[in-house]
Amino acid sequence: MFKEGQLKSLGIATALIILNIALMWVFAFTPLSALNDILFDVFIVGVIVYGAMLTGGTWLAKKGVRNGNKKQAIGGTGIIQ
Repeated sequence: MFKEGQLKSLGIATALIILNIALMWVFAFTPLSALNDILFDVFIVGVIVYGAMLTGGTWLAKKGVRNGNKKQAIGGTGIIQ
């Protein structure tokens, strides 16, 4: 049914998604969640800030992968998260 390595990749991806959901739930109860409230008081400001962070994080992660710079790739991925 699955080719070699596919089941492992599926398991790792599932675990990462579950971890991401759990971290978002925990984040909702921290003082940093007040920052979201402030940003999204004016909806367009929140969208612009989050869009800029996603764009910048993606650019940084891709640049790190292309240049073989592991720290830069991890930093970009962290910004995206």
